[in-house]
Amino acid sequence: MRNLALFLKYDGTAYHGWQVQKTIATVGETLEKARDLEHRFLDVMERDTEAFNAVSAVFAMPKGTDQEKEARAAAMQEALQGCTKTPFEMMELSLEALRLTDGLVDRSNASAASDLGCAALHLGSAVQGAWLNVLINLGSIRDAAFAAQYRTRGQILLDEALPLAQSIYGRILEMME
Repeated sequence: MRNLALFLKYDGTAYHGWQVQKTIATVGETLEKARDLEHRFLDVMERDTEAFNAVSAVFAMPKGTDQEKEARAAAMQEALQGCTKTPFEMMELSLEALRLTDGLVDRSNASAASDLGCAALHLGSAVQGAWLNVLINLGSIRDAAFAAQYRTRGQILLDEALPLAQSIYGRILEMME
C-alpha cells in the first residue's frame, strides 16, 4: 500500500470557492483533477509492473524447437510493446500534471511556491525517465511502424514538457527573489 500526502493552504485569492463550478476556477475542481491524476499514475505504475512481468515470463518459455523459438519471439515482441506503452502513458500523465502545476503557479499561496517548483522539476524528470524507458524498448521492437509512431509522439511530448517544466521553475524563482 502506498501513502501519499497532499498539503493545501487556501487563501482564496485566485479561486472562486471550493465547490466545482462550470465556468470559473475552484479549489474543488483543481483537487478533482489532482486526485484523478493520482489514480491514473498509480494505475499506470501497476500496469507497468505487469508489463515487465510479461517480459520476464517470456524468458521462462521453452525454446527447444523452431516453433517454440518463434512463439517465444512473438511473445517477446508483444511484451516489449506493452513495456513501451506504459512509460509512454507515464509521459502523457506527467505532462498533464505539469499543465495543472502551471495553472497553479499564479493561483497558489506564496508559501507553496517552492512545492510547485519542485513538482515541475520532478515531473520534467519523470517525463525524461519514462522517455528513456520508451527508447530502450523501442530498440528491440521489430515493428518499424510501431517504433516510429512512439518515437515521434514521445519526442512531441518531451518537446512540450521540458520547456514547460523549466518555465514553471523560472517563474517560481522570480517569485522568490
